[in-house]
Amino acid sequence: RSSDLRAFARMESPEVSRHLFTIGIMTSGGDSQGMNAAIRAAVRWSILMKYRVYLIKNGWSGVVRGGDSFIPCTWHTVSLY
Repeated sequence: RSSDLRAFARMESPEVSRHLFTIGIMTSGGDSQGMNAAIRAAVRWSILMKYRVYLIKNGWSGVVRGGDSFIPCTWHTVSLY
């Protein structure tokens, strides 16, 4: 199973047509223990489920503003390395 995940992590951007859902992930901006790990897990699980994932900068104002506040997210976007 870990070899499957490593192979998946090396994949380039998947075709847009295969995505079933699109989700956005944002936080309130305050420091919170464990949030990085929680966001990383949510992003990676969503990618494995073939969702298109965006990180949203600047909280609700970023949602309203749109545009460059939405960052397309890949497996490596949330990498530790």
